[in-house]
Amino acid sequence: MSVFFSSEPPPNDPQLAELWYLLTNEYFADALQLAGQACQDNSIPIEYFCGLSLAYGENGNYAEAEQVARTAISFGELHWRARHALAVALMHQGRFLGALDALGFHRSPVELYVVRAQVEKMGSFDESLRATLEDALEVDNTPPAIQLYLGYLYGSMADDDPHWPGRDGWAQVKRLGDQLDVWQRDAARHARTPYGEILTQQIATIQRMLRR
Repeated sequence: MSVFFSSEPPPNDPQLAELWYLLTNEYFADALQLAGQACQDNSIPIEYFCGLSLAYGENGNYAEAEQVARTAISFGELHWRARHALAVALMHQGRFLGALDALGFHRSPVELYVVRAQVEKMGSFDESLRATLEDALEVDNTPPAIQLYLGYLYGSMADDDPHWPGRDGWAQVKRLGDQLDVWQRDAARHARTPYGEILTQQIATIQRMLRR
């Protein structure tokens, strides 16, 4: 999930709150600088390493993103943000099975749910994607751009599976079509990766639906 958001209340730590703000608003170079300086202290909370991994990835430093995420895993294997950061780092590289392994069986909080659905779609893990997407249109506490993508996943499942319960996903896509530029910027950042190539194809599908 290259489109960063946090479903949790803003952190009490003002520096960590600033890092989340920078990631959410796509100030990735500033996020990299802030997190990089903070992580010079290995006793800093694990969230900083997770943020540093995400910032590396959005700046195109995929090997560094993976390395820092694995460091975060070594500090706190059960911390969901560490698993999330590693899954995103591997997803960007097209290592979709590894990304699923990083997530384990977890589908919550919603950040893990979204990246799992994205990985399952891109990696063609259709059976697990079907289970994940059953309540996709009921997911809340996410930005409109994330809801747009979930609508696309739900709608495309209806196109592929005649037994899927409905096509409401495409209605959600049409309602939120003005959020597509968020994903276009994401695809442009990662244009030379397997992730970026697949996302570009998905955006083209969404654009065709919006023109209908």
